[in-house]
Amino acid sequence: MKRARTRTTTERLAIFSAVAVAVLLARSLALGYPGWMFLAWNLFLAWIPYVLGLAIGRLASRTRHGTGILVLPTALWLLFFPNAPYIVTDFVHLQESVPHLYVVDALILAAFAILGLALGILSLRRVHAVVAERLGVRIGWAFVATVFLLTGAGVWMGRVLRWNSWDVFTNPKPLVLRTVDALLAPWNHPHAVGFTLVFAAGLFLLYRRTLRGARRPQRRGDEMRLG
Repeated sequence: MKRARTRTTTERLAIFSAVAVAVLLARSLALGYPGWMFLAWNLFLAWIPYVLGLAIGRLASRTRHGTGILVLPTALWLLFFPNAPYIVTDFVHLQESVPHLYVVDALILAAFAILGLALGILSLRRVHAVVAERLGVRIGWAFVATVFLLTGAGVWMGRVLRWNSWDVFTNPKPLVLRTVDALLAPWNHPHAVGFTLVFAAGLFLLYRRTLRGARRPQRRGDEMRLG
């Protein structure tokens, strides 16, 4: 039943994603040039942590006692996870919109941002559940907080410094030096620290809200069965 629900959710996300990309293509055709097609690429990147989250969940269900085997896929998931909420920052491109398409462009950006957040939150819920089951509830929530802090920093580095997730492999030295410098002297990077904390706090509140919303139907169902 749980697997069928996951399949249904994935199918719906895929349909919504296809519709969003189709609308984006229609916009490009109407303008006569491929504007904002980077949104399709960013959405593709947002799907990567979602797919990795599904893989981690299935791997965890098949290996009940081998936690070590989950470390590498979880690290890879964490590397790509910031790409999901990153789409929210694409609203900066709304200033490039033409006047008669401003509302349409705002709706397109909102659709892609919502999809990115949904893919990220759903993937985190799955990985969070695995961590909490293997290591305990408290460590599970500490993991979530760490993920959001790293995500805030990752989104800032992507938006401001224009780093990409794959730069960890293709251009690691400047990335590591910049990160170490920020960690050793955070007071020299007030904007980065401020953005990281605010973005992380916003994601944490949104995540807690979605978890509460997901539990309500289950509780109501339990009450009905008990009655």
